[in-house]
Formats: sequence, C-alpha cells, structure tokens
Amino acid sequence: MENKKRFGAFWSYAHADDAHDDGRVLQLRDLLEAELHSQGVDDFAIWHDRSDIGWGDAWKESIEDGLESAVFFIPVLSPHWFRSEACRDEAWRFIRHEQARGKGQLILPLLYRVTDRLWPVAEKADAKLAAILRARQFERWPHRHINPKTPTARETIEALATAFANRIDTPEALPAPPVADPAPLPLSAPPARVIRPILPPLPSSVPRALVERGAGGQEAARNQDRYGPWWDITLGDATQRLRWIPAGSFTMGSPPDEDRRLSREGPQHRVILTKGFWLFDTPVTQGLWMACGLENRSEFQDEGARRPVENVSWSETQGFLTVLAQRIGFGDLQPALPTEAQWEYACRAGTMTPYSFGPELSPALANYRESGIKETSMVGAYRPNNWGLYDMHGNVWEWCADEQRDYQDAPATDPCGALDSKEGSRVIRGGSWSDGTRNVRAACRFWHEPGLRSDDLGFRCALVQAGAEDAGAV
Repeated sequence: MENKKRFGAFWSYAHADDAHDDGRVLQLRDLLEAELHSQGVDDFAIWHDRSDIGWGDAWKESIEDGLESAVFFIPVLSPHWFRSEACRDEAWRFIRHEQARGKGQLILPLLYRVTDRLWPVAEKADAKLAAILRARQFERWPHRHINPKTPTARETIEALATAFANRIDTPEALPAPPVADPAPLPLSAPPARVIRPILPPLPSSVPRALVERGAGGQEAARNQDRYGPWWDITLGDATQRLRWIPAGSFTMGSPPDEDRRLSREGPQHRVILTKGFWLFDTPVTQGLWMACGLENRSEFQDEGARRPVENVSWSETQGFLTVLAQRIGFGDLQPALPTEAQWEYACRAGTMTPYSFGPELSPALANYRESGIKETSMVGAYRPNNWGLYDMHGNVWEWCADEQRDYQDAPATDPCGALDSKEGSRVIRGGSWSDGTRNVRAACRFWHEPGLRSDDLGFRCALVQAGAEDAGAV
C-alpha cells in the first residue's frame, strides 16, 4: 500500500475569506509554515486543499487523508468559516480523530475575522461546535487588512510560530500510535487517559457536579486544564468562567528603571496573599449585567452582548454584586471586587515584566490605543495570561474594591486600602482601549471617585469568603 504523506497540521479555512482578502489566508499559512521551518521545525507541514489535493484526486478522500495524517487542526475562524458546511464537517471529523487517539488539546483555533457577529453566527450555525471551539485556547490574527509581509504582521507571525512550536514540543500533543480502523466514538466520550492533580479542598459552594474524590479522599476540581481549576456560572443566556487563583507571594509595583513608570507605583515591596480566591476570567460582560436585570448604558454594544459592560460606577458595581449573589447563590462565598493587591497578583500570574506577556506589548496581544480599534472588543478576544485570565491589559479599566494606599518599603501580608468609606476614591487597574502602553502595564495604578462613569471603565468579580474582614480572604 502506498505510504501517505504525513502532515503536522490541517489548515481549515473559508474560501470566501481568502477570495475577499486577495489570497491572504493562504499567504498567512505559507508564512507561518516558513517561520516554523526557520525556528528549526523542519519536518512540519501544514496541509491545505489548494496544494495538497492533486489534479484528478477524489477531494473528499483527500481531505479525509489530510485530517487523519495531521497531528493538529487549525481552524481559521470567521463568520464565513462557521457558515461553511465543509469547514464545520472538517472540524467534526478531526474531533472524532482526536478522541479516537485518546488525545486532547490538538485543535488550535486562529481567530481571523473578529467581528461582533462571529459568535452569534457560530452559535446559529452549530451551537455545539461553537462551544467546543470557544473553549479551546486560541490565537488572534489582528491584521486582516494588512499585508502579512509588513513588519507589524511579521511580528505576529513570529509569535504565532513560537506558540505553535512550543505546542508541538508538549508531550501530550504527540500523536498516538496508529489504530487500525478505530470505531467511531461518541462526541461526548472523554479522553482515554486523564490525569488530574490532587488539589486543596475547594469551597463548599462549588457545585457537587464539578468535584470528585482524589487519593486520600480529597476533593479535586473535575474541570481542570493547563491553567488550573475552573467552573462556570450561568444566569439567563450569560455564562461566566471563574479561575482559581492560588495563595502566594509576589513583588508589587514597578522597579525605578521601568520605562514609563509612575512614582505612585513604588516602592516595590513583597506582598503575601495568604488565601486563594476565585476570579472571573474576563471583565463582566454586558450579557451578564443585563441578566441581573440591570440597565445596559454601555457606549459600545453588540448583538451577542459579549463586550465588557462599561459606563458603570464603582457604586453601581456593588448593586450588581448583590443581585448576582441573590440570583446565583454561592453558599459560603460572596461576589466582590478584587483588592488592588489581588488584581496585580492575578494580572502578573507569576511574571515580573511590565506586561504578563513580557517586556513589550503588541496589537496581537491586547486592545489598547496602538491597536487602532478605538472601542471595546469582545471579552476573551486575545490570548490569556499564564493563569487563564483574559483582558488584564487593555479593553477596559477595572474597578478594585479598595481605596488608594501608599506603598511602603516593607513586606505586606494581605494588604488592602480602606474599604469602609462610600466616598473615597477607588483604585482602577489594567488600562483600556483608549490608553497607551504606559497605562496598560501590570503595575500602573490610578483611582477615581466611586460615582464616575466612563466608556473605558468596567470591572471583574472575585469570589471571597462571606463575612471576611479582608476582601482577599477565601
């Protein structure tokens, strides 16, 4: 029997996107493959129909061969992609191959045409597939109207190739040995081998359906990925993911030589957070805000309500937290804004650079002034930090629970500014779509009176122990 050519990845794209953008979808594929080769991944090929289906070949069988041979599947997502029955079929076929191999994390979505219509179109075309792809870690191509050979686009291609190369090196992503004629598996079938680390006991309010007993009788989160434990809450049509932020320590503030540093960011000092906490993985969306029965005054709205809610004051966030607690019922936990220390700890996610992604920021990583978007973007449209948190840099400023505190050159345990005053200015963090690189740094801090509203100001929630004096205690 003739040996089939083996491919590293299958490039699934909508022909309408490639035609509309003068062949740039396939040009992006070619440049990504070339960049992988330049980074030493010489034997890696990315399958696509224009070059890998020969004249006279049966195209359905050729596509099936390409899917079977590929280790990874790269869907180039857009509204056109989700509307394409052929693209959706390719995805489902690869999902079945992925399950038959007993492997996970082999689908690497690339958001190519990011519009407010993307996920509404996806859910209308195939809600189950949309949910599967949306749950996978993705990269974003922000230069649809830019020639991929420009310096800005080249920087993004290099970053994509590096992320891809790192993923190739991950042992669990290696293909399983070939299985002769594997029987089709139900799409709900779990991977053949799942390793779940033993975790500390979780709060009693975590739904029992999301926990299981580990060795020694400890409870461990059933929902766990490379970022750690997570669970979802749903209210109406809005679903919000929470991430577990473990207790730990970090250096808060910026060093004196950090570029564009503000004096209020120092002195740097060691901070110890003695308790872990749950944190929304995105800013609060307009959908969740409206699901709580609150009026949406956001300047930038879309049909899917997946943009962050903005034009909300600190005082109004407190009303939202009260309603959310009443409607969801968190047991021994209560929703709260994170303290400033919790926020920076979560943003840095173990890093010490100006941004959680490194010393520099690019439009491929966040929505800020230099991105040129000039409005909010859908939450989660960019890659998350090391702890699975999205939009910690840019998109919208985020209210914190406490008032400004003056940093001291001494270690601090669970530091927190004043919480009792209803009039004192509250800290905001993260920068926004309208801010430059200085304001979206991890250490940058400002504060505003609690009644302020702005179209670049939102918030995200933590879940903390009910009745705790320290907003950071869990």
